[in-house]
Amino acid sequence: MRWIDVFCLQRGEKCKPEEPFLHYGLAPDWSPDGKLIAFAWDPNSNIQGQRKDSIFIMKPDGSGQPENISSSLEDCRNPDWSPDGTRIVFSCKYDIYLSNADGSGKINLTGGISQDPSEPWRPEDFQPSWDPNGTRIAFLSQRDHLGLYVGDLDKPLSNALYTMDIDGSNIKRITLDNRIGITWYSWIITPIKSNP
Repeated sequence: MRWIDVFCLQRGEKCKPEEPFLHYGLAPDWSPDGKLIAFAWDPNSNIQGQRKDSIFIMKPDGSGQPENISSSLEDCRNPDWSPDGTRIVFSCKYDIYLSNADGSGKINLTGGISQDPSEPWRPEDFQPSWDPNGTRIAFLSQRDHLGLYVGDLDKPLSNALYTMDIDGSNIKRITLDNRIGITWYSWIITPIKSNP
């Protein structure tokens, strides 16, 4: 992971220092106050994305030792800070987890909806993102067997977009078309219009 001063680039200046190396890792996310960065990292390898990553937080200057907030969980990705900076939501293996910023109070929000050993596959819930108000969490999932026909496990699964309350309840599917697999999404803040 590296940082770069985009304002320096916009002014057409040579940035100093140029892209200083911070740490190995994936999917960095700044805390709202800019004092910490959450990211995915496998401390036993400098090759990331090998399904052994955990979620860490570190200082933005790269100093100090990164702190593991996902404990013994592996295959963790996509940390996202709550708007107030007190909690982090992230995915590990098949589920979405919520943790306090210091790693305490960790809970599994989606709970692994298909844990039956006779089930030939297990849907993934992944890529969580807080809404700007901090009241809902969006995520991608294969939980509705989209694009999968019984007995045809070679057929790719389609991801749909869902939202849930921050305690994991009230899960709602947002995208309705089974033919379209969602890969990326983003929240937008829409001002509320007041009546004159």
